[in-house]
Amino acid sequence: MKKLTILILLAFVGMAGISCNNKSKVAQTAPAPESAVQPGKPQYADSLLMSFERTPCFGTCPVFVVNVYKSGYATYFGKSNSIYPGLHYAYVDVASIKEIIKTADELGFFKLNDQYDGGVSDLPYHITVLRNKSVVKKITNKGGNGIPEGLIEVERMIEGQFRDVEWKPVAVK
Repeated sequence: MKKLTILILLAFVGMAGISCNNKSKVAQTAPAPESAVQPGKPQYADSLLMSFERTPCFGTCPVFVVNVYKSGYATYFGKSNSIYPGLHYAYVDVASIKEIIKTADELGFFKLNDQYDGGVSDLPYHITVLRNKSVVKKITNKGGNGIPEGLIEVERMIEGQFRDVEWKPVAVK
């Protein structure tokens, strides 16, 4: 019985060694798929400069997320009721994005509360994230009464900036 246990144990150890050797050989020889590189996507680290998101309401509000990076690379993901459904990309003028951030700073955006809820249940959330040097500020705005004018102005500027961008669809493979 003792010999049988030792034989079974040796068999498992042997199979584990063979299995591990095969995995490492596959990992070493398998080339990276070309489909991993997306068109238009920067191939280097790129910091998020700005993000703007609209969430669903009880009606037909557009639901989307826009992200803009320091290089000017931007993504638009239209979830529902949006002009551009699915994932899109574009390059935007970084100077105009920095101007929005500068204006947001002048309007006191970085000193506002992190959340505003005007008490209206049917309105979508507007989630705005801006980076100004080393400061990152995220504000979730439900709309309604009591929303600071500076926040409303920043949201309008951001939405206006992306209205005329030529978004290109990202091909899904």
